[in-house]
Amino acid sequence: MAAVFRLPGSLELARADALHAELLARVAGEHDLVVDGSDVERVSSACLQVLVAACAGACARGRGFVLQSMSETLAAAVRDLELGDALNPRDQRMGSR
Repeated sequence: MAAVFRLPGSLELARADALHAELLARVAGEHDLVVDGSDVERVSSACLQVLVAACAGACARGRGFVLQSMSETLAAAVRDLELGDALNPRDQRMGSR
């Protein structure tokens, strides 16, 4: 079972610490994590780093991590910073433990 976390519209630098705490708690849980990025209108590189760390943490714990429904703003930032592979590991399969 996957837990869905909807990202807020603003992922600016001031939001990075709160985002980190929220995702850390969810990654420590028992379920795979699906992150919905459809509402994101502003994004900082710091918050993108938090997302990459959450993905790595989930993978290290044998959990799935999926960034889905990205807004155009979020998709462009991921593409521009070439973070696609870091946020979508090829060897990770939701529910395949």
